[in-house]
Amino acid sequence: MILFRRPTDVWLHEQLAGGGPPFTRSDAIPDPAPRGFLRNAGSRLVGHGRECFEEAARRVREWDFGPGDWCRFIADGPAREGQPVGVLARCLGMHVFNVCEVVGVREFDSADWRSLCVSYATRPGHDMAGAEAFRVAWDRTTDAVSVTIESYSRPASLIGWLAAPYIRSVQRRFVAETLAALEADLYRTPAVVAA
Repeated sequence: MILFRRPTDVWLHEQLAGGGPPFTRSDAIPDPAPRGFLRNAGSRLVGHGRECFEEAARRVREWDFGPGDWCRFIADGPAREGQPVGVLARCLGMHVFNVCEVVGVREFDSADWRSLCVSYATRPGHDMAGAEAFRVAWDRTTDAVSVTIESYSRPASLIGWLAAPYIRSVQRRFVAETLAALEADLYRTPAVVAA
């Protein structure tokens, strides 16, 4: 949804609470991406140790991350399956707001690895069809903590088709700037630096 003025937080949360078109698991995009969907991905080392992993996982779980002031998440509480989550982005002097739905919150813990992955998929009516996953992983053998953002999408409306080249550039920018911001924030976090 294209907006010519910045929406209020009250309006954004009303849009989340208002529901939306019915969503089913079959609307989620499988891995690997099916024919016609383009993949966008990036990964970055963001720090080392348990404290770094826990802080990065907290930020992803609570939607407390992003590329800066031009794009943010709107959600009522920590990530959970079925949760609507809004994405508000400022592009070309306008605000674009879309509601997606969390389709997975997965945690994995073994002797060598610990990870959290939160994924969401677009709802019907979104200008792009697709899914996006945010994964935080701690390799206990090297103590390295990395964040991976991976998405698959394709245009799903006339606006999506017309704006596809620009949307792809914004998607790449989102991944690069979000990973850079997480790395900068986590290396500055006192608990992580002291570890």
